[in-house]
Amino acid sequence: PTASTGFRRGSQVLPVLAAVLAVGAVVAGYVFYGLAGGATYADAAAARDRGDCTAAIPGYGLVSGMYELTLSGNVPRAEAERAECVAFVAASDAEAGGDFAGAVALNQEFRLAHPDTTLAPYVDDNVRRTYESWGTSLRSSGEYDEAVRVYRDLLVEIGDGPEADGVRGELAATLVEQADALRTQLPGLTGPALVDAIRDSTENLLTVQREFAETPAAAGVAQAIVDTYAAARTQTGCDALPLLDYAVGLPDAETAGVVGTANADRVRAQFDCGVARYQAGQWAESGTAFDQVQADYPNDPLVAQARANGIAAEVSEVTGSPQPLPGPYAGDNPGSIPLTLYNDNPAEVRVLIAGPTAHEVVLPGCPGCPAEYPSSVGACPSLDGKPSFRLTLPAGGYTVIGQYPSADPSVQSNLVESGFEYTNCLFVTPIPGQ
Repeated sequence: PTASTGFRRGSQVLPVLAAVLAVGAVVAGYVFYGLAGGATYADAAAARDRGDCTAAIPGYGLVSGMYELTLSGNVPRAEAERAECVAFVAASDAEAGGDFAGAVALNQEFRLAHPDTTLAPYVDDNVRRTYESWGTSLRSSGEYDEAVRVYRDLLVEIGDGPEADGVRGELAATLVEQADALRTQLPGLTGPALVDAIRDSTENLLTVQREFAETPAAAGVAQAIVDTYAAARTQTGCDALPLLDYAVGLPDAETAGVVGTANADRVRAQFDCGVARYQAGQWAESGTAFDQVQADYPNDPLVAQARANGIAAEVSEVTGSPQPLPGPYAGDNPGSIPLTLYNDNPAEVRVLIAGPTAHEVVLPGCPGCPAEYPSSVGACPSLDGKPSFRLTLPAGGYTVIGQYPSADPSVQSNLVESGFEYTNCLFVTPIPGQ
C-alpha cells in the first residue's frame, strides 16, 4: 500500500509541467507578435513622416489588420494615420493625372481635416508644385486668363517666401505672352472687337509695368505698348475713331508716347470722318464731327477748315442740298467785297454764310423793330440804327441762312461780285398759308 502512493504523485507532475510550457510558448508568441506589430507601425509612421505615404499605407494596413489582436494603442493610431495617407495620395494622384484643380481642392480639404498632421510641409510642397504645373499647362494651351489667376493664387500660397520672385516672373511673362498673342490678332479686327483686344493687350502690359517692374518681362513693355498701338492702327476716318477714343485716354506717362501719337491721329480721323459724312449727304453727322475737332483740338491747324466745313454742313442740312466745301476759316474779312448784315427784328438772329468762304454771325435784337412784317414789301424801310455786322468777302456765290429763335430759317442765294457793296437786312414774315 505504501509503495502505490508514491506512484500516484509522480503521474500528476507531468501534466502541470506541460501546461506551464504551453502557456510560456503562447506568451512568447504574443510578445513576438506585439513586437512585430509595433515594428510594422514604426516603419509605416517613419515613411509617413518623410512624406512617403505610398510606402506607409500597406504597413498601416497590417497594423490594423494582421496585428489588430495585439490590442495595442498603435492600432487606432495606424487607422487614423492611414486615412491621412490615403487622402494625401489621392491629391498626389490627381496632380499626376493632370487634374490640377482637383488636386488643389483635395489638398485644401486635407488641410482643413488634418490641421496638425506631420504631412503639412509635404502638402504645402504639393500645393505649390500643383499650382506651378497647372500654370505651365494653361500657358501652353493659350488659356492665359486662367494661368494668371493660378499664378496669383500661388503668390497668395507662398506669401513673401523665397519662391515669390520666380512666381512673379512667371506671372509677368504670362501677361506679356497674352498681350503678344492679342497683338497678332489686331490687324484682322474692327469696331468693338478691335477696341476690346487692344484694351486687353495694353492693360496686361500696364499691369506688368505697374506690379512687376522688377521682372525680366518688364524690360520690353514700353516697346510692346508702341507696337500694339501700331498693329491696331490700320483704319482711317470714322472707322478709326473707336480705337483712337480709347487710346487717347491711356495714361500718357506710362505709354511711351502713344497718347500723343493717338491724339494726332484722332484729330485727322475726326476731320476725315466729317468729310466722308459730308460727301455721303449725312450733313448733321458731318457737322458733329467738325464740331468735335474744334472742341477737342482748338489749337490744331485743321480747326480753321473744320470750322468752315461745319458751317457748310449746317447750311446744307437747312437747304437740303450740298454746298461746295469752302476754304478754311480766316476771319470775317477774307476778301475785298463789302457785305453788311442788318437785323430788323426784336430777337437776335444767327446768320450762316457758305460759299467760297464760310461765316457765322450773331446779330443782337433790334429794340423797337416789329416782330413780324405782313410781307416783304415795306420791310426794312430804313437801316439806320439797326444792329449790323460788316464782312468783306471774295467774289462768288453764297447761301445765306437767317435763324430766329421762333421762326423758320430764311434761305437766300446771293452772287457777290467785285466793284459792288452789298447789304442784307433780315426780318420775319408770316409763313405762307399759316
